[in-house]
Amino acid sequence: MKAFFRFFALISVLVALTTTTFAQEADDPELIFKKTTVWRLLSPDAKLATYVIDDPAVEGVACYFTVPEIGGWSGWAGFAEERSETSLACRQVGPVTLKAKFTQGEEIYRQRLPNIGSGFSASPVAADGKIYISSEDGEITVVAAGKQFRKIAGNDMGELLLATPALSEAVMYVRSAKSVIAIGRR
Repeated sequence: MKAFFRFFALISVLVALTTTTFAQEADDPELIFKKTTVWRLLSPDAKLATYVIDDPAVEGVACYFTVPEIGGWSGWAGFAEERSETSLACRQVGPVTLKAKFTQGEEIYRQRLPNIGSGFSASPVAADGKIYISSEDGEITVVAAGKQFRKIAGNDMGELLLATPALSEAVMYVRSAKSVIAIGRR
């Protein structure tokens, strides 16, 4: 009888451990693939690893992210400095269903821009603590990001602006009705 209870206790512990492992694996990102970026003859290669994880709050949305894996012996041993470069993209993979109720955030301030003219078609963009708002009349208004409205500058581009400016490596690209303008420091 004593052997039976030991056997039953052992089986219970194994079932509990297995269930915990499966539950933990369901929450972990799933590795899709790894691609070697730097090949090394005698040490581990540097790679990019791409993972997918389902959005916990929205059913039907999956997020894919790619992270670098440092190669070489220092990367293998865990001594190499980890880089914080990550690519992230979330995509609809089925019918979208919200699992939780979302609440609205707190309104910080509400401010109308003077001399609106024709209005706005482009979305605002933000960089370096500033918000850039381009109007259809061709003016890009620069506002300080923060808890109070503070206009920093107004820049007249002299052409109709309908597209949202693109930001890349400290350069703002603005597409007007007639041209593409790059604004940045040299």
